[in-house]
Amino acid sequence: MKFIAFVSAKGGTGRTTLAANLGVILARAGHRVLALDCDPQNALGTHLGIPPGLRLGIAEGSSPDEIIEYLTAQRGEVPCIPFGTRDRDDLQQAESTLLADSGWLMRRVLDVVPSGTELVLVDTPAGERVWTEHVLEMANVIVGVHLPDAACFATLPVMAAMLERQCRGRELKPAVWHVLNQMEPRSKLARDTEFLMRRHLGERLVPCPVPRDPVVGEAWAQQLPVALHSPTTGAVAALRELSEHLLTPLVDLQRHTAKVCR
Repeated sequence: MKFIAFVSAKGGTGRTTLAANLGVILARAGHRVLALDCDPQNALGTHLGIPPGLRLGIAEGSSPDEIIEYLTAQRGEVPCIPFGTRDRDDLQQAESTLLADSGWLMRRVLDVVPSGTELVLVDTPAGERVWTEHVLEMANVIVGVHLPDAACFATLPVMAAMLERQCRGRELKPAVWHVLNQMEPRSKLARDTEFLMRRHLGERLVPCPVPRDPVVGEAWAQQLPVALHSPTTGAVAALRELSEHLLTPLVDLQRHTAKVCR
């Protein structure tokens, strides 16, 4: 089981949308995928047909048996574990648990994720939050999601510092990719930002930016991933290409692990 974490230094970049839609694309390519929401906004499931406001989730308050039963009953293409709707006191208690026990989240995931799951796509809150820190400790691949604008370019040093702190001391470093989302090729600002980000990030910026596409919002309004709502749209084509980039380091990791185990 490998973990792909979606992160951003600021909100509104579309990491939740990418996580849900890439999950569907990877599932349709034959991989056993699970979506995991570690963002207290609890929005990942709304892209996958889960009604908002569901209290059951990965955060404290739901038993492993309840989560397993809920996953078994799901009929969507990608099973999803929500974060779970929580009030302020519940969220503070959950964060206190994470701060006191660095292994809590991994144990929680291993208790509830179905056996045979290949890929767990994890949505995280924006910025350097305690949930993000614990997800990054588990991640095999990290996907930084950015918009082609000045604000996201300005947060690159913040993102780099966050990833450096979380990856420091790990024997096997996670692969790190960066993605430009909602790209508008006709916009000079977007093109200039892409140029600067590519100069700053080099090959870590994947060569397939995801275009701005109104169909994505239409699909979300119907609680559908765009990969099911409009499978021939340009955004889906870019996401398919992106999925291949994300899988490459996982194949290399599998080969490395096989060699170590011999």
